[in-house]
Amino acid sequence: MFEEQRTQLGLDTTRLMWGAVGTALLVAASIALGVNNIVYAALCSYVAWCLFRQYERRKEIQQFAQSMGFSFLGGSLPPTFPMQQTSSRWARSISHAVMGDRNKKRLVLFDCRMGGGKSRFQRSVLAVRGQDHAFGVAQYGPDLLTEKVGDWTLVYGGHRLLSMEEIEALVGEM
Repeated sequence: MFEEQRTQLGLDTTRLMWGAVGTALLVAASIALGVNNIVYAALCSYVAWCLFRQYERRKEIQQFAQSMGFSFLGGSLPPTFPMQQTSSRWARSISHAVMGDRNKKRLVLFDCRMGGGKSRFQRSVLAVRGQDHAFGVAQYGPDLLTEKVGDWTLVYGGHRLLSMEEIEALVGEM
């Protein structure tokens, strides 16, 4: 995952498409609300954009869980996971939780919203119950943090969601 860095300088059509969708939402909302309410139109577009991103993230994680034979739990964690002993214990909400077994190890994956106000951020947490070095070298990514709680090993990006590529690489190392 981290050994081979690739730089692609080609046209990023996905990013262009999302920019076009955002612009279209802003224009549609400003037409619907009138030109005088451009601030409201921008706010409505931003809310719609955030909801759409959440929907896409949920869909990606559900597909991942299904392809790996894991269970999608939604907003709840399994009772055996020691959430209150982790650095994510102050999470305001849990979403996209997944649980499953791989190579005789229990895996739990979830996104959580941490903090409040200007210091609010989201974090993805991937936890494995089993051996200490459950994720191999992938856990030593540039900004990944590792935490040990009892017989669980947790890996997470400090103040960000892990990409699906990172999640797949970490699970693949198990």
